[in-house]
Amino acid sequence: MSDASPQKVLALSLAVLAVMAIPAGLVAPIGLGAANTGGNAAGNVGEWPSYQADDRNSGNATGAPDYGAVATGWRVVGNQGTDIASGPTVGDDTVFVGDGSTVKAYAEADGTQTWTQSVDGSVFGSPTHDDGSLYVATDAGSVYALDASSGTVEWQRSTDSTDADFGAFAGSVATDDAGTLYAASEDGHVYKLAADGSQVLAAYDMGSPAGAMTPAVADGTLYVGDRSGTLHALSTADLSAQFMKDVANGALNAPAVTADGQTVVVTATDGTVAAYDATGTQQWAETSAYDSSFASPAIHKGSAVVGTSDAVAAHALDDGTQQWSASVDTKDTFGASVTTANGTVFVGTDTGDIYLLDAADGSTKFTVQASSSVITTAPTVAYDALYVGADTGAVQQFVDANPSISVTSISAPDSIEKGDTGTVTADVSNTGQAVGSYTAELTVDGTVVDSKTVTVAAGATETVSFEYTFDTTGAVPVSVGSQSTTVTVKADSGGNGGPIHGNPDDGTETTTSTPDEGDGTATPAETDCGCELDDTPTEATDDPVTTDDTATPGDSDSTETATDDDATDADDGSDGSGTEEPTSGDGPGFTAVAALLAVVAAALLAVRREN
Repeated sequence: MSDASPQKVLALSLAVLAVMAIPAGLVAPIGLGAANTGGNAAGNVGEWPSYQADDRNSGNATGAPDYGAVATGWRVVGNQGTDIASGPTVGDDTVFVGDGSTVKAYAEADGTQTWTQSVDGSVFGSPTHDDGSLYVATDAGSVYALDASSGTVEWQRSTDSTDADFGAFAGSVATDDAGTLYAASEDGHVYKLAADGSQVLAAYDMGSPAGAMTPAVADGTLYVGDRSGTLHALSTADLSAQFMKDVANGALNAPAVTADGQTVVVTATDGTVAAYDATGTQQWAETSAYDSSFASPAIHKGSAVVGTSDAVAAHALDDGTQQWSASVDTKDTFGASVTTANGTVFVGTDTGDIYLLDAADGSTKFTVQASSSVITTAPTVAYDALYVGADTGAVQQFVDANPSISVTSISAPDSIEKGDTGTVTADVSNTGQAVGSYTAELTVDGTVVDSKTVTVAAGATETVSFEYTFDTTGAVPVSVGSQSTTVTVKADSGGNGGPIHGNPDDGTETTTSTPDEGDGTATPAETDCGCELDDTPTEATDDPVTTDDTATPGDSDSTETATDDDATDADDGSDGSGTEEPTSGDGPGFTAVAALLAVVAAALLAVRREN
């Protein structure tokens, strides 16, 4: 290096340091294991906007809690002595009912009446909530559209396209995806109306009164029954007949259609239960098991659940086999009406009782007295609550009385040294209506290592804590329940975790130091190879360099070089990349900087000796 000045060497060395500092920072490990605060609170079932839940009259709510019991929510008395023969419907956080010749709206949260609207006759069908409007039909022969938020009458229609009066309506208004309306009348006709009520688009004569009939709509077909026991399938386009089938000797109740639109299930007042495919071919029929039925079936997980005057039963959809039958207490007048949700069958009876049955086998989960009088309509399940209407005008809300417990958050150390013990905490929340217990399991790297059982009151949250000693380096997954995080486990600071700085220990390193002239200060051993800047020092220091330890140019007696202390950093090799984890206080890339400072010191010393 006789042709290189100390100033040139210093400038070049500092440039190398500037370049190396950037990747050193980039490869610094990013902290993992921040607490996951996302929860898994129970979701709402959602709306029940029309008779039997949807256009298909399925009578089934999806995503509901697995009810085992119910607790009383709110109750409104209504107009004493008037019927609520229509089941409540729910939409926009509001419960709608027909109460005699009025339509009423109650806040879903607390039962506060938000509005009431008088109409020209009794409303026996469930109000239909669709796109901000509420549709009702009266026994005076009118179809109304009300503003769902205020109850204001948007329009009223009582005549057909020839200006002939509609007959009385005892069922609900059905809608399709286009917002078109359908209503079956006691005059024997099915009417198709424009969504704005401006036109009666088509009419079909069944030849027999409809009774309390709400049509079902599926895949462009309207299914509707009459009092003579005939099932009619009509095109929604123009109400032209697709098929007619004589099902029973009694009046038909509103049919229910499966989600795929391939099976239509009907019940009749003579006790008949039957199923037809979309072409009108009978799949099966049960004609002798039940005395009578005044309730529509519910479609639930491959079964048709039916309420009759003497039993509630489930039939397999594919062949009609009776899967189970359960007795409930009725007066044998209207019998039982059913809806389903998740694993539960909800039964309203003419004794005023509500039964909760297990949908798998019909066993009784729970019973509750909802009214002292008749409940003629099936219960409604919406927003994780149950609603029933009685013939006294009362509307009753019930809520799930089961605990609903889950882990909603987890917290653990971002990083920890191997062999140290860390604390993992988790919040356990109960969004249900009853106290319950929960066993929280701590899982580390896929293995359950500890568990604790905690009791959580309804609406409360409890915190559980675990102590765990981490003995494996690397990014270790940790979870409690559904919540998870990651803890970065580093090698211990004693340097026992692996080769220093990721360099292989191949035995080639030189550790011999030679005394410096004049003051006895040890300097790294030199190799006189005639090299320029890429002469390799025999050992790079591992420790942070302080201002007193930094090598600086000077005379031979004042030169000081970086020295090794006892503590060293070690790469634990956990990520397979050779990137080392800095010890506490080093900062990103610090050891690389320290090593290059040593290069500068050695180079300057060599220049000084040459000169």
